Amino acid sequence: MRKFLVVALSIWASAAAADIQPRSGQWAGVYNFVDAAGCPAQMVAQMQAAPPQMRSYTARIDFPDPFDPRTLQQYDASFLWRRVGPDVWAATHTQAEDTGMGRLTTVSNFTLRVLSDTQMHQDAELILQFPPQLVAMLGMDSETCVTRSQIQHAYQGE
Repeated sequence: MRKFLVVALSIWASAAAADIQPRSGQWAGVYNFVDAAGCPAQMVAQMQAAPPQMRSYTARIDFPDPFDPRTLQQYDASFLWRRVGPDVWAATHTQAEDTGMGRLTTVSNFTLRVLSDTQMHQDAELILQFPPQLVAMLGMDSETCVTRSQIQHAYQGE
């Protein structure tokens, strides 16, 4: 059993070592809304009409070697990242907020693909669970709203 663990860990370590290492430096990202299902129309309209400054970022990011996707959220421990394949990472983040009409829960699912040392692609899915009173007030057909978006991350230089 011990030998199996050593071999398995060695295979995993060599696979992880083969991952692309993004460059440290200035990065820019652009968010693009893809679609939504079960969401209030006014919420979808706001997401579609978001101004460029709300759909983008620029920041200096220093990636550790080996790559750790937690760097993208300033090591926020509430984002649970896991490696799911070569240069592919997935994370889940759950947040709950008590409102005057009940609890609003958001589950965020992310898939990050490191395409090169200067390009990353991220798919994001947000699943919002609205409290019944808010569903009635907003005229929703369901308590669940799902939005999907994509973020393109691009290295800008030192």
